[in-house]
Amino acid sequence: MTEQSFTLNSDLHGLSLKILPHALRPVPKLSQEMFSAFMEGMGSRVVYLNGYGYLTTVALDGIREDPRTPLTLEPAPHSTPRENWELHAQQYCKTLCTSLYENDYHSMNVEELANNIAEYKQTSALSFSYTMQPLIGAVGALAQLIQFCSAQNINDADRLVMAALQGSENASAEAGIALSKLVENVADNSDLKSAINAGNYEKIKTIPEGESFLEKFHAYLLEYGRGATTWFEAHQPTWSEEPEKGLKIIARYLDAGKNKAEESRKKSIANREQARTSLESHFQDNETLNQYKTLLEAAEDYVFVIEGRARWQVNSVGAFRVPCVALGKKMVEQQLLDEVNDIFFFETQEIVELTKKQNNQKMRELLKNRKADLESWAKLSPPSHLGEPAPPAPNPIMEMMFGAEIAQPEDPLMLQGVGANPGVVRGRARVLKSLDEADNFEDGEIIVCQFTSPPWMPLFPMAGAIITDQGGMLSHAAIEAREFGLPCVVGTQTATSRIPDKAVVEMDGLKGTVRIISVD
Repeated sequence: MTEQSFTLNSDLHGLSLKILPHALRPVPKLSQEMFSAFMEGMGSRVVYLNGYGYLTTVALDGIREDPRTPLTLEPAPHSTPRENWELHAQQYCKTLCTSLYENDYHSMNVEELANNIAEYKQTSALSFSYTMQPLIGAVGALAQLIQFCSAQNINDADRLVMAALQGSENASAEAGIALSKLVENVADNSDLKSAINAGNYEKIKTIPEGESFLEKFHAYLLEYGRGATTWFEAHQPTWSEEPEKGLKIIARYLDAGKNKAEESRKKSIANREQARTSLESHFQDNETLNQYKTLLEAAEDYVFVIEGRARWQVNSVGAFRVPCVALGKKMVEQQLLDEVNDIFFFETQEIVELTKKQNNQKMRELLKNRKADLESWAKLSPPSHLGEPAPPAPNPIMEMMFGAEIAQPEDPLMLQGVGANPGVVRGRARVLKSLDEADNFEDGEIIVCQFTSPPWMPLFPMAGAIITDQGGMLSHAAIEAREFGLPCVVGTQTATSRIPDKAVVEMDGLKGTVRIISVD
């Protein structure tokens, strides 16, 4: 089932609809409301069709959408994108998310908590809006650098520029590196390794050094485990709620037997220096070289800013989940729901009505139907565009972030994407539609996924390479593949549907090609 399953209402006449980047799975009502609030907070509109989110753009003259007023943010007082992120916007994100993480929901009754959900949604939307505030300056500096280098007729200027900006500290890479360092503390303790492999918390506590390991692990979860697994899925549990997921990844690290995170980091820094040397070799006079160096310095913190933004965006989603789960637990206790996560299948106003015990039987029937719908929608193939042809992108950098449609080879065993980080790798593909499917991910396997987000980073030190459906040279997967020195092809559009799980593939991270070699 594809485009025939997606029809537009008359109120969408004259609009171009583009599927939200990184939103390739349908989501239930409360997750829909949450992300709609995020987009409205930035003056944009999202509509949901069969649970999939589409961003709307006016495409025909004479068509007007109702104006949306962006959320009011405190002006950024600093002179650089890094300062505006680190000293300003990130501080607001931390404060807003902490207010949701640490609120005393236990003392509230079920009706009070239900009535506050709309306010909590706006709090998380405000945090999300702050993550975007420093982005314009960071993107602008990067765009100027890429345009300057492209004007010098440098081949693969965008790839070389991004390689020249890698190897710096950033919030996403930190998650993988911090977990690998945690593993170092237990690598020589066979009893502790055995208990971790079994995911046995009680056994871990009884082993010498077990309590110390758990303290460090819980500190890791507090720092890195409270974010949602994607930007849209508030209904999915976080690692903080299900720490056994983190233990399973640690077990995979222990099986690998070496700390590849540090090795990868060194490789990334070496690649950065090589890219900078290559770029500088193209400038024949000091004036041009100095212009390049000035632009490079201005763009230096692009990765730091955009990955810090990504981390606090998923944290904003995870923070909204906290009061929703607290309310879901209270509703289960009062037999208003059967499962905590059922709350995400209702709209905010329906939740309020349900806590007042209004239309209880009707709501249960609605829940049953919506669960069935979501399961059915997950089998659809949503079209990337609907409605009128999309107007020209205001900024070509956006295409480098989110990707563009690429003509595919006639050979059914070949896929074409964007070469995001060079290297030729042949290996076994692990097709992961979500992070939940990564429990048994093995060292050296090639990740084939729709896209990545910050919580995927603990897998990167173990991966042999990365292949994605979505994204361009500036996508999250591309940036972090370069940080970990992994060959990477992004934007293949159909890798997760065309590459069988466990198939042997050969990918070229420079040419952007993927070949299916054999299938088990």
